[in-house]
Formats: sequence, structure tokens, C-alpha cells
Amino acid sequence: MQAQNFEPPAKVREIKSAMVKLSTPNEGPIFWLRDSNDLYRKLIFESNRLEQGFEIYDAFNFFVTAWHLYHDWKKSDDPKCQSRTKRDWNKLPMQMKIVLGVVRDIVNGSKHFRLDEKAAKKRIVDEVHSGMESNWYSYFFHEDLPGVTVDEQWYFSVRVLRTFVMEYFKWVFDANTSHMNFPPSLLEAIDYCNIANRPAGQPPILWGQ
Repeated sequence: MQAQNFEPPAKVREIKSAMVKLSTPNEGPIFWLRDSNDLYRKLIFESNRLEQGFEIYDAFNFFVTAWHLYHDWKKSDDPKCQSRTKRDWNKLPMQMKIVLGVVRDIVNGSKHFRLDEKAAKKRIVDEVHSGMESNWYSYFFHEDLPGVTVDEQWYFSVRVLRTFVMEYFKWVFDANTSHMNFPPSLLEAIDYCNIANRPAGQPPILWGQ
């Protein structure tokens, strides 16, 4: 099979070739991606691919990148950086914690298949759906896409998870928005996924994207 041409993001193309001496024992070898902003660009790239149509490998890459961007890469950022503060679990609203908990569970399950005791205690996903099924979630969503349920009342398809994750990180890396001002439109859209307590009326604009 002939290899496909891959066009890297502009940020990667700008990096000039240079020899880098690893001068300290804890310094890691790095190819191109050097900070959270670089990984965010990678997430955008993977989100665009997933938006064009569901594909298993793209979904796997997207959720793994999203989780590590939230959970791991913030640790190497400046402690005073606002984007790091916006990734502080204790400062996030309950709705966003549920979404990030779902992403965490998908990533841990997809990477390890069976969870260790610590991860199992944190798991909030109670059921995985492969697509259109004969259940009440399909009735409300009408999407032939994989999804998960939480607490037997929240339902998140791959489509809405991608939207919520990208809206969250758009806010995280917006330097002009305070960490105190979490996007109300995102909270509204997440609440709409609570089937048991879904508000009446038209779906939130963000949910329908």
C-alpha cells in the first residue's frame, strides 16, 4: 500500500531543523509538540477529521489527545498561566466534570480495556452504546453513532462529546476570557444531555452542532 502524503500543521512546518543536545537527565526527546498550545492545535486537527465523519481511529486519537491535554500537559505549563487554571478540576462546574469524566473513562477503557482498582472507582460511564438501538436514548437522539450513558440518565454521543470538548478547550485557550466566566452556552448544552431532566423547548444551539 502506497503511503499517503501527510501535510503537517503550519506550526510544525515553521520549525527549523536543528540538533538539540539533551543536557539534563530528566530532559525528554521531543518531536515538534512542545507545549499545550501545540497539543491544542493537534486536537483541532483531529476534531476536524472527526467532524467530517465518524471513524474509529480518529475518535480514538481525538479523545486520547483531549484527555492528555486536560490532565497531563497542564503540569508543564506556567503555574500562573490562565489556561492551566481553567484545567483545574476543583474550579470546574459539575457539568464539565461529567464530560471530562466520560472522556477519561473512554480513554482508560480504550487504552487498557480492563481498569485497575483506582480507575474503576472513578468510572462514571455505566453503559456503552454502539449506535442506533432499541432504547429510549435512540428515540431522543436519532443518531447512528456510538455513545455512553452516565447514571442511567445522561447520554453523550461521540458527536456531542466532540462539540463539548472543543468548546471547553476554546475557552481554556482564550486569553481574553477569565477562568471565572465558564461559557453558559456550554453548560446549557451539557444539561440537555440529561434525558431524565431535559428542559422543554428547542435544543440549545451548541448541542445541535
